[in-house]
Amino acid sequence: MKLFRRLVAVLQALAYGAAGTAAGMNAADAKTFAELRLEEQQACEEALRINTIEAIEEYLRKYPFGISACRALALNAIGGFAPGGAGGPPNTDPGTRGAYGG
Repeated sequence: MKLFRRLVAVLQALAYGAAGTAAGMNAADAKTFAELRLEEQQACEEALRINTIEAIEEYLRKYPFGISACRALALNAIGGFAPGGAGGPPNTDPGTRGAYGG
């Protein structure tokens, strides 16, 4: 019976230690996540300020899974560079219909 209690005590200590480490890692991960979000936001704002297709494509390549509202603006802006894109004149050239023939 003493062996069983010692085993339970050791397992509890290991469990509490793992939980404490996990909590500490979560706090560090949250800080890193916040820093990454800020870095992504600044990169997006810089790409939109430069307003070239190269700058916006570079931002989208560097942050392919970005979740900021600025990313939505970047995706909308990149559409404006295409013929007939958002904010541009409509594409009336029949030779440039694209892959979907539209």
